[in-house]
Amino acid sequence: MIEVKLTTNIHAETVAVFYDHEAYEKCRSIFAKIARETRMELVESYMSKWRIIKNNLGNGKTEYQVSDGDVGERTVSYDFDNITDAEECLYNIEKGE
Repeated sequence: MIEVKLTTNIHAETVAVFYDHEAYEKCRSIFAKIARETRMELVESYMSKWRIIKNNLGNGKTEYQVSDGDVGERTVSYDFDNITDAEECLYNIEKGE
């Protein structure tokens, strides 16, 4: 889970929470632009090391891995053939942490 806050020295406001790292990366530049325009600081809190990694297997097949780190750095991953099951797994892991 990634919590996104915009802050000043006297105020902090949570503007979004993402459970999907890939979705957050797509939106990150928007938050950075808002921070610049409002003269606030962008603070990203990575609440969990767990994430969903999308892997295109070829032949039109996609695998979704719920992983505790990036490839080469992770110790555990769970593989799914659909995003819904992967998101449910991630939710259950983070709820239990």
